[in-house]
Amino acid sequence: MYKLRSHIILFIFISLLLSGIPNNFERYKIKQSLLHTSNQNYNKNTYPGKAMLYSAVIPGLGQLYNGNIKKALLFSAVEISAISIYFSFNDKSASQEEKYKQFADQEWDFFRWMRHYYEWRNDEIFGAYFSNNQNPDNPVYYDIWDGSHHLEFQMTGNDGNIITLSTTDAQNESIFRDTFFSQNGFVGTPDTTRIIELENDENFTLLKDSHYYENIFKYNHFFTGWEDYESIQEESNEGYLIAKSPKKWEYRSMRDQVAKFERVASYATSVILFNHIFSMIDAAWIKTDKHNKYKIEAKPLFNKNNKLGIGGFTINFKW
Repeated sequence: MYKLRSHIILFIFISLLLSGIPNNFERYKIKQSLLHTSNQNYNKNTYPGKAMLYSAVIPGLGQLYNGNIKKALLFSAVEISAISIYFSFNDKSASQEEKYKQFADQEWDFFRWMRHYYEWRNDEIFGAYFSNNQNPDNPVYYDIWDGSHHLEFQMTGNDGNIITLSTTDAQNESIFRDTFFSQNGFVGTPDTTRIIELENDENFTLLKDSHYYENIFKYNHFFTGWEDYESIQEESNEGYLIAKSPKKWEYRSMRDQVAKFERVASYATSVILFNHIFSMIDAAWIKTDKHNKYKIEAKPLFNKNNKLGIGGFTINFKW
């Protein structure tokens, strides 16, 4: 929405700079273009800058000012269609995003992840999936507090105040490790008693931002949080081993659908952008008597590999 609004404001600003509209001309009302019978005579009294300004605000309005009703209807139809598509797919994206968040909240659990993270530490096959080198012959299993990808949560501190912790220990600070994974002197063993205390802490809050919803499916590190983590399957993407389960893959599919909706909305925004530009150019230069000898043409470039079938546009300027 912000992107769409910023484009329109930008066009209005540019057209004001370039229009150079005279201050001492008679103000023609738009309805004159509908009643005027001679485009040639009418165009003698129109100003390119004013037509450009009109088209910057609403594509097709400059053409209406110039007396070209067919082109006015064309640019207007493109604008209305593109805006409708933008809002439609933007709404679909927001709705689908809410669905995948609800799915993740039901199927991925922070405490399940903590309890079962070391499930495959000695597994000959899947141990490599959770190692820092993914080498099946010599896997080095990541500790749960290692790595740059982390989750954040709030809990009650020793002083009774609410504190925020990260699952990745910072330099010279190992609160997460020492609190929840140091049992009876063994580092890397889940302390089930402390985990249960955290689970029952009334101040516990898992911070679920965009990074959270991305991390839980994108990185193997968080795999055991999924409800069906025991149904782990082998998957590889260009040599990178991926821990896969049916519910994790369902979640991934839901997120991919959001990306598709956002892509279509983005295409619609681009159409609006070019529609403004073409309408401004056409209104200012193509339909004035001074420039009738010039012609401009824009044609789509079809691309079968593109899901929308369009790979770009060609613009021809003839004189």
